[in-house]
Amino acid sequence: MAAPSTFTAATDDDNNGYNSKFTLCSDVTSDTGTNDILRLLAHGTASYSFISNQNANVAARILFEGGDLRSIYNDATKFQVADGAKILLQSVDGNPIILRSYAYSRYSLFEGAGTLETAGDGDVVLLQHSYAPAKTVMFGAGEGGRIAWGNAGNFKLGGRMCLKLTSDDILPHGEGKGKVMIAVGEYSGTGTSESAPLVIDLNGTVNTVNAIAIGGNAYYSKWHVITSSSAFVATLGLDVYEDKALQKVR
Repeated sequence: MAAPSTFTAATDDDNNGYNSKFTLCSDVTSDTGTNDILRLLAHGTASYSFISNQNANVAARILFEGGDLRSIYNDATKFQVADGAKILLQSVDGNPIILRSYAYSRYSLFEGAGTLETAGDGDVVLLQHSYAPAKTVMFGAGEGGRIAWGNAGNFKLGGRMCLKLTSDDILPHGEGKGKVMIAVGEYSGTGTSESAPLVIDLNGTVNTVNAIAIGGNAYYSKWHVITSSSAFVATLGLDVYEDKALQKVR
């Protein structure tokens, strides 16, 4: 069947596609090998439950042109990718890839044997809105899946969340990649508190970063924790791919 039309979000409204379930089916064809399923214009938002690609021949692409994706509920893993398939999060003209959650319980970001890939010059920004309780985001690639960091910006975290790593070597690092940034308060509604800090839980994994930097609002940025909840030893390494990449982890 022919590729479906692109859903375009041009306004800041949580009702845009309210809690939609976007799926690229296995029988969709495309002359380019890519189907733009979502286009997020400046200040545009789209509310989603999950995004799924079941098609190994056509990549499902989301264009971030100044807007963001909003997860109002958390009844499903956010990105579901079948074996051989790909979901591509594309930063356009340096605009950030913003994934904002209002979730009230734990959720997973990615599952499946396919690939979740980022591209472009912008940051990847993962946010948990502060009016929702501090919640755990399971972050890893199981079942033979892969997260491919192709964007040139940073990986920013903001809000009352615990990012719990469930795979080794899942964080961006190396030449052409940015830093992991704790950026609480930089985006509206993403403040933290002493009782609800931003947490990176290494969870007994082995991971590497170019640097971990503190940014955002100075008042909120003091409330963050890097820890490991697992009984196994966790390792956080520094990727020194050239001399100028040797930065202080603080």
